[in-house]
Amino acid sequence: MSSQFNTQIDLNLLGRRIMKARKDLGLSLKFLGELVGVHYTQISRIERGDTARLGKNMQKICKYLNVEIYAARPTEAVTNLSHRVEKLVSEWPESEHLISNILDGIEEALKSRNA
Repeated sequence: MSSQFNTQIDLNLLGRRIMKARKDLGLSLKFLGELVGVHYTQISRIERGDTARLGKNMQKICKYLNVEIYAARPTEAVTNLSHRVEKLVSEWPESEHLISNILDGIEEALKSRNA
């Protein structure tokens, strides 16, 4: 499996998360396919990471299984963001509360979007 990113979404990782969610619900590939209107062989390819892009069928599967589609970011970008937040909080301690409120708002927006 490759670890290439499509629009910053790691399709291999997303496929593994879809497979886990499906198995956690006790669904076969064929039954899930019937539920979402996607052929089970395509779901199998998606779960193996044998897809080139995030398509409508993958989005339907994710929505049904409640699997979030999020951008996979390179480690250094995440580390850089973490350092920026730490620096901001150390220079301005009151910013920690503001950052926490922003994150809460983003999480709520994602929940309502996926509902």
